Amino acid sequence: MRLPRRRAPPVLLDVFVAGTIAAASAGGLGALAAARTPTTLTHSTTSAMAV
Repeated sequence: MRLPRRRAPPVLLDVFVAGTIAAASAGGLGALAAARTPTTLTHSTTSAMAV
């Protein structure tokens, strides 16, 4: 998926927040891992964009 530079940060932030909320409300370890996966990917992408 390719996003313009100005559009990418808000989209990544939205995914990060949604993943964090999902992780906070996870009922088990599998749900927690599933919720943390997109959060991890958005974090690494944002870090790479900042460099």
